[in-house]
Amino acid sequence: AKQRMVYIRNLLAEHEIYVGNFYMKRGAYLAAIKRGQYVVEHFPNTPWVEQGLVLMVQGYRKLGMTELENSTREMITLNYPEQEKGKSQPENKTKPSWLKALTFWQ
Repeated sequence: AKQRMVYIRNLLAEHEIYVGNFYMKRGAYLAAIKRGQYVVEHFPNTPWVEQGLVLMVQGYRKLGMTELENSTREMITLNYPEQEKGKSQPENKTKPSWLKALTFWQ
């Protein structure tokens, strides 16, 4: 049951990032920032937090909010040093296979 809850939490965080990216493509930058903030605040132990921060930086850059962009970028640098060095690009994480989804594997 615990693995299932972790899987569901990660799935919810992934969906928030998906919607945030949709908003970025549509030019709704503030809505995208809010989705990124939601992931960071409500799903802190998921692999999607980094993507939430990246989404926030992109939105702040588009809106010209340089102070918020820089502080969020600093958070990324401190928590994910490989992101700033260019070793890690925002991953396009795929959903698990049907077998993993049905058996609740991670």
